Amino acid sequence: MNPSRELPIRAMPGAPREDVPSYIKWFYFQTTSNIALINCTLGGPLFSLYLGTLGLDAARIGMVVSLFPFMQVLALVSGGLVERMGFCRAFVIFHGVRKFFVIALAAAPWVLTMWGPAVAFGFVAACVAAFGILRSLGETAIYPWMKEFIPDECRGRVLGTAVVWSAITTVAGMLLLSGLVHQGAKWGWRPAAPFQLAFVVLPLLALCGVMGTTKLPGGHSPRRHKPLAIFFCGLKRALRDANFRRFLLGDAMIVGISALFVGLMPVYLLTVAAFDSAQILLLGIAQMAGAVCSGYFNGRAVDRLGSRRVLLRILAGFSLLPALWLALPGLGRWSIPAAYLVYFLFGFVYNGAAIAVVRILYNGIVPQKRKTEYLAVRYAVSGALAGFFPLLGGLSVCWMDSASKHGVCSYLPAFLACMLASLGGVIVFRGVGGGDAAR
Repeated sequence: MNPSRELPIRAMPGAPREDVPSYIKWFYFQTTSNIALINCTLGGPLFSLYLGTLGLDAARIGMVVSLFPFMQVLALVSGGLVERMGFCRAFVIFHGVRKFFVIALAAAPWVLTMWGPAVAFGFVAACVAAFGILRSLGETAIYPWMKEFIPDECRGRVLGTAVVWSAITTVAGMLLLSGLVHQGAKWGWRPAAPFQLAFVVLPLLALCGVMGTTKLPGGHSPRRHKPLAIFFCGLKRALRDANFRRFLLGDAMIVGISALFVGLMPVYLLTVAAFDSAQILLLGIAQMAGAVCSGYFNGRAVDRLGSRRVLLRILAGFSLLPALWLALPGLGRWSIPAAYLVYFLFGFVYNGAAIAVVRILYNGIVPQKRKTEYLAVRYAVSGALAGFFPLLGGLSVCWMDSASKHGVCSYLPAFLACMLASLGGVIVFRGVGGGDAAR
């Protein structure tokens, strides 16, 4: 939080390759511990299993899980606040405090025993809502700060390396937690005990990662605080930027693809392809393996070849995947290996697209002086869409249930939407300017 810390000097176009600054290791530590915390607790399939041990029905589980993405809309009103506080100070405070609400969730079984399911549901929902609000405030701070401390010349490599380590740590955490879930019954543990252990240990490790970000440069509050009215005017100026609006349209298509896949594919495999819950949980490991490969190759490719070139190839290739999704139930004994391939390819293409999109955004679209406003708009829009698309996809599945009796898969519209979104992304991102410079 020291204002005297100097930022890295940006290399001029055509300058020799810039190595990754040594302080980036603290960014890796924070990102890795935070993503592993989310994937192994509130943001992964194991959280639904934990809520199931508390006796919550599917409707209530869905209500709790859907709280996360919609909280991102708060960025539209909180961006000015975190800028006045200083990005570093705001991130450490909000992301640090939110860890204690994860720890509090470990007490949910005791709340259930003492006061019953209605109070337990209210307790869980309150913890998740508080966590989501603090998450929104913290990430509203970290994204503009990332434009300061990650050099443009190596942004792809930094993001790719973060994806690799985050995926490896997530896999290790999921394997360990899954093992504890399966072995806990043999050891005489209560069904919720392995989850309670994760809800205490992982937040403490992630808290260490948050404190490590104080060693990153920049992020201090401006000497002259801008009135909040200027921040809201900045939001309007960002939305008047035609190139930024085109980027948001393409980004919405990628967010929609991810939301539909993550929200509908497990249910599709369970109900249509006749997979069991244990098999579906293991497929997440294949997705993380795809993320590792994607982070290594695509993180370097976008720096060398340019973000747009890599992104267009990824989206064009992704348009073929929904055909494989629809073919899974008819593959017989090959359906399980094919499902692992599906999840691996999704992890590869989605993370590659995410790296390319973020590089385009930071390197060529977001102006340094208005980064808070631009990134707040992008964060809010992506969160709203991430909550809206699974809802829309679920409604389309219900609407198609009657047609499925005549041999039409009820998931066909959602999967076709993913195909069309990937092709639409190719068209949209062809016209997005900026962020494509290769070294």
